[in-house]
Amino acid sequence: MKQESLKLIEEVISTCGRWVCLELSPESLYFEFADVQLYNEAYPYSNNLTLRFGENIFFKIYYNTKESLDSIIEKDNFNSYKEFSFNLKPDMFKFQDIKFSDILENKYENSFSLNTNNPVCDFILAFDLEDVGVIVGGDLLNFFNDFESLNESDIRKLSNKWCVYYLDYWFKKNNDKEYNYDYLCEGIPLKF
Repeated sequence: MKQESLKLIEEVISTCGRWVCLELSPESLYFEFADVQLYNEAYPYSNNLTLRFGENIFFKIYYNTKESLDSIIEKDNFNSYKEFSFNLKPDMFKFQDIKFSDILENKYENSFSLNTNNPVCDFILAFDLEDVGVIVGGDLLNFFNDFESLNESDIRKLSNKWCVYYLDYWFKKNNDKEYNYDYLCEGIPLKF
């Protein structure tokens, strides 16, 4: 996967997105994000993107309080599914950024890892939620929306469609062709 594609995925997820679900298994880790900036005409109100990390997986959580850790994971359960809602920030959500991973290492007092070693992975994602930091990696990275598997080209097309929709939303605002209220678009006001 190209670095520019990973940068695009960072942007579409973290601009207004939320981390809403974590599913763990010994073979793969699933991270679901809601309110991502991808638009699919067939499913216009489904703005979720799931990332699946597989093969040589690594998962580490940094935290200061046990409550912060407990809100995300059950420490003794490697086969688990948990829903929650954490807002993301664009400058705190990064692929392939070792320096940012080091910042998380130094920011928090405690850490919990699902495996004992720190493998070298082809894909690394690190993000900070203020009370919790996360680093996840694997040699395989797949993307899914609610209905299908997505490749780099699909994500680029859906991102472009979202940008067109976003502009059209604001150009039609306050006239007879106005769209229904969209909290994602309203969260990023267009300045004329």
